[in-house]
Amino acid sequence: MKELVVVAIGGNSIIKDNASQSIEHQAEAVKAVADTVL
Repeated sequence: MKELVVVAIGGNSIIKDNASQSIEHQAEAVKAVADTVL
C-alpha cells in the first residue's frame, strides 16, 4: 500500500517580507518549499 503525506503550506510561511506579499511572490515561495519537500 502506498503511503500518503499531506503538507499544508500557507499563511505567513509563504510571505517572506512585507515587499513579497503578491500572489506571484507567494507562488514562488510555495514552489521553493515544494521543491525541497519532493
